[in-house]
Amino acid sequence: MDKPKVRHGIEAIPVRYQGKQMILLRDRLGYSDRTLLVSPAWARVLALMDGTNSLRDIQAEIMRRTGELIYSDDIEKLVAQLDDCLFLENDSFFKKVTEAVENYLKDPVRRAVHAGLSYPEDPEELKRFLEGFFTSGDHPIGLPETPVKHKKIMGLVVPHIDLRLGGQLYAMGYKYAYESVYPDTWIVIGTSHEPVEHHIALTVKDFETPFGILACNREICKEIMTRLPFDITDGEFNHAREHTVEFQAIFIKMFQPNAKIVPLVCSFSEGELREERERLNSVIEVLRDILNQEKAVIIASVDFAHIGPRYGDNYIPDKRSIESNLQDDRAICEALAAGDIKRFETLLWRDHERRKICGAGPLYVLANSMPPGVRGSVLGVSHGVVDDQNSFVTFATVAFWRRIDGV
Repeated sequence: MDKPKVRHGIEAIPVRYQGKQMILLRDRLGYSDRTLLVSPAWARVLALMDGTNSLRDIQAEIMRRTGELIYSDDIEKLVAQLDDCLFLENDSFFKKVTEAVENYLKDPVRRAVHAGLSYPEDPEELKRFLEGFFTSGDHPIGLPETPVKHKKIMGLVVPHIDLRLGGQLYAMGYKYAYESVYPDTWIVIGTSHEPVEHHIALTVKDFETPFGILACNREICKEIMTRLPFDITDGEFNHAREHTVEFQAIFIKMFQPNAKIVPLVCSFSEGELREERERLNSVIEVLRDILNQEKAVIIASVDFAHIGPRYGDNYIPDKRSIESNLQDDRAICEALAAGDIKRFETLLWRDHERRKICGAGPLYVLANSMPPGVRGSVLGVSHGVVDDQNSFVTFATVAFWRRIDGV
C-alpha cells in the first residue's frame, strides 16, 4: 500500500454526472462489481499509481505538474476506496483471483454470467427478445424456415456486440444457418478481450443458458487436445466471464436444443502470430480436419473496428468515418468469402491495430481452417454507436456453405 498500483483490467470511462465531467472506474474482468467515480484531477493521481511511486512521490509530482497541493490524507482515502473495490494489485486482489479460478475449474458448467444483464434471464422473455431480431424492425427477415436440402452450412462470422445493437446481423447469420442443412456440433471461437495463454484456449464445459444446458462435445474436445503439442486448456479461465461464446450459445440452444458446442477463445496480433505460427497452425490443422470430415462447423464470434473517443481516438467520428470503416470491413469480408486468403490477411493485418479490430484472431483461425470446396456469402455489414460522442463499433455476418450434391 506504500506504493499502490492500479491493476490491469480497470476501465476509465468519461461520463457526465450531475452536470460535471467525471471518470467512472469499473472492472472489465469481473472480479469486482463495484464502480468508483473520480474527478479528472484525481484521474491524474491514479495515473501515477503504477507501483513505483510512494504516496509522497505522488504528492510531489502533482505539485510539480500543477502547483496544487493534495493532502496525503486525501490520497490515502482514495487508496482505501480503490482497495475496497479490489482495483489495486495487492494480496486482496490475488486472493480473489485464486478463489475465482478454483471455483471455475471445479465447476463442470460454464455459468451464464451475462444472463439478466446483457439479455433476459427468463427463458420465455429471452425467446421473445431473440425472435424480435428476426421478426421486427424496418425490414424483418423472418424466423428460419425449412432447410434447403442441397446446401450445408460450414461456418459463420457473426457479431459479439451488445445484442440490442447487433441483433439484426446475429439474426441474418442464424437464419442462413438454420435454413441450410446444419450440424449437431458447433465449434465456437470467441474473441478473448484479454490476453490468453498460448493465444487460444479450450474449455471442456457445458454452457448454461436460460433455455437449459448446452452440452459440450467432449469427443471432439478430446481429439483436439490429444493431437496438439501443448495444453490448449491452460488459458481456459478466460472463458469465465467472456461473453463472446455465451452470446452464440443462447442462439444455438434456442433453435437447436440438442446441439453441442466446442468452446474456444483466442486473441493475437500479427506479431504474435509470427512468433507462435507453428503452435497456432497446429490448432488450425486439427480444426480443418474436423470441418472437412463434417463432424462440426465453425463460428467466429467477432466485431471489427472500434472508433472514437471511447476507444482512445482524439476526434469525434462523423458519417464519413462510419462509411469508410464499413467499406473497409466489406473488403475484408468479401476477400474472406471468396477464399482469397492472401488478400484477406493483407487487409486484416493492415487494419488490425489502426482500426482496433478485436476479432482478428478468430477470423484468421476460421479463414485458415476452412476446408476446400466451401463457398462464402457476405450477408451484411453494419455498425452501432456506443456513446454520446459518436464512438462506434462495426460488425459483419458472413456465411460459408458447401453444396451437398457437389455442384
